[in-house]
Amino acid sequence: MRKAEDYIHSSSDHTVKIVSGLPEDVVAMLFGKFSRNPKNLRDTLQSMIDTGHLDPPELAQNASEKAREFHKRVTIGYGHKSVSDHAVIHFAVEGASAVAERDFTEARLIAATSKSTRYVNFSEAGFVTPPEMYGVTAYQNHCEQLIRDYTLLVPKAVEAVRAILPFDKQDLFKNEKGWLNATEKRGLDMVRDVLPMSVKTSFGISTSITGFKEMMQKRKEDDHGEIVALAHDLSNVATEVFPVLATPLSTGCSPKFKLPGMKMFDAGRGFSTDTRVKLLKSPDWPLVEQVTGVNCLDLVRRWTHDRGHHQVPARDAELAEYWFEVIMPIAIHRDLGRHRMMTQLCSYIDPVGGYGCDPIFRSPIQEPRLIDVFREREIALKASDTRMEKLRDFGSDALEYACPMATMVKVLWKVNVRELVHLLGLRTTPQGHPAYRRVAQQVATTIKYHDTWMAVLIDEIVNFNDVLIGRPG
Repeated sequence: MRKAEDYIHSSSDHTVKIVSGLPEDVVAMLFGKFSRNPKNLRDTLQSMIDTGHLDPPELAQNASEKAREFHKRVTIGYGHKSVSDHAVIHFAVEGASAVAERDFTEARLIAATSKSTRYVNFSEAGFVTPPEMYGVTAYQNHCEQLIRDYTLLVPKAVEAVRAILPFDKQDLFKNEKGWLNATEKRGLDMVRDVLPMSVKTSFGISTSITGFKEMMQKRKEDDHGEIVALAHDLSNVATEVFPVLATPLSTGCSPKFKLPGMKMFDAGRGFSTDTRVKLLKSPDWPLVEQVTGVNCLDLVRRWTHDRGHHQVPARDAELAEYWFEVIMPIAIHRDLGRHRMMTQLCSYIDPVGGYGCDPIFRSPIQEPRLIDVFREREIALKASDTRMEKLRDFGSDALEYACPMATMVKVLWKVNVRELVHLLGLRTTPQGHPAYRRVAQQVATTIKYHDTWMAVLIDEIVNFNDVLIGRPG
């Protein structure tokens, strides 16, 4: 029987890994399991092999000599890089910070999976120290304290959820094990935003070789030393697996786009700052009617009633486009920021932009244990804010690592109606996190208020129910 190591190629420090030689459906299963348990990638794959979840095929890691010669001539020689779009690379990064995770998973043409803060307890995760903070005792103490605060809050949050939703008074759960599992997840969810952005996490990305090279080249010129080092390590490991295709076509690259005007904003200093959704641009309906030759009422009717369940609207729905400005906690953006269908431009984190909180703390529930968790969480964030004052001279890029995940961030979204149906339909289901459900519902409500044409479609695809606990089981 083969071992997991036969399919995983690692950097010298085992931080970055590339998966090769497995069927694509097995790769998808591997990253799905990897995101929802505390094991690393190697142990997750080995458990799949040991328990008979896959029957590993013979390895085919290296291209034949004919294939190599072809790519040297066509892909490299002629610069016909679209050929390499058909070669897919799967990589995982373990032990990186949430700052690096956020940067890599925001790349445009990828599929990404992150270690879930809902399914995994991060108490023992540790944290990353960026080069700018080496030897800075105040930074070390700050991150250690935030992780201690999180560790102390988790069991209290779980107890509060179980008091709100006792097993013997509910028919949502098949058995006690399902109840224990669901309530533990909800407790983790409630206080995850106390964790610092420096916390060590893991993420996986799948993309074409072309997309991989462009993504790595941009990150080799990043302002964050950690991200630059990861990009170099990933490129080196990729070259071992794809010795011809992974070779850069050029040494230069366009820089990552930055919008300085978004870097600082006034979200209102506070410890329970509301998420805000602002509509910047609605569809040009007269133009849509002119181009399609169909009036808006008939178009919306076709996008709603004339499509099957779970089917996306017709292609002409891509002509109707919205722009939004959304201010929300980093913890929520970490969930929503991986949507590839919409175009989004995320600002840098604003360390003075206030802190958001889980919607359960805004609910009318008067469970004493829940109130205690909220108060202790607020005390932890206020203490964090005081400690961060000592770190402000190190610059915003380094300070980003010290920010709790409750810190607010501003995002620009551009999304057409076809993409909107997918986004709002998926992210407002009761199975989702209550926090990001609330943001998606706010987007839907904003559209209804400003654009009456879309009210029928919004009502059909959006679930507006208030689900504070989340899905059972």
